[in-house]
Amino acid sequence: MNTTKIIIGVTSVILLTIGIGIFQTIASFNDGLLDITVSPTDARIKIDGKGSAKPGKISLAPGEHTLEVTRKGYASKTLKIKITSGNVTTEGVQLTVSDPAAVAKENAELNKNDVTEQEGVAGKIVNEQGAKIAAENPLITKLPFYGADFNIDVGKSEKYPNDGTAVAIYITAITDEGRTHALNWIKAQGYDPAAYEIIYSGSH
Repeated sequence: MNTTKIIIGVTSVILLTIGIGIFQTIASFNDGLLDITVSPTDARIKIDGKGSAKPGKISLAPGEHTLEVTRKGYASKTLKIKITSGNVTTEGVQLTVSDPAAVAKENAELNKNDVTEQEGVAGKIVNEQGAKIAAENPLITKLPFYGADFNIDVGKSEKYPNDGTAVAIYITAITDEGRTHALNWIKAQGYDPAAYEIIYSGSH
């Protein structure tokens, strides 16, 4: 008798677990997708007052959601979005600077950390391919760089994908003004943007 009760209990737990899994799978099929781009690109996103998501593609349940985008030194922005099942909702958010000194300090720290720890694609490429690439593309030794409304990094060339030594400059900016600022920063370092393969990303 006791053995029968144990078997029934274990079977019930297994069926309940399977049922929950099936329900969650069905629910995920009904989700929609939020594709959000923000500037500055390292801003954080709270969804319905919870968590801290990164920009990009985020799966959400259908219905209305509240997004709060924040970054130190910038005025936060809150917006309402509506997600529909099986569809992609695209949003672009541009934060405005509220504390220039805080932004400058934060960006300087980010740039310092990237150089010190050799984070980002630039450090990896220089390490893997050697001084030859750096000598031919001296701008990459200053990357990645985080501006107030743009990011600049280096990655593989799309024009010459089979050439392991070919690189491209990747500019992420949500506005045309951000792109212009990025190009002006490159010029300020003493380099001609026209001499590089530049790949842009970010919504307009």
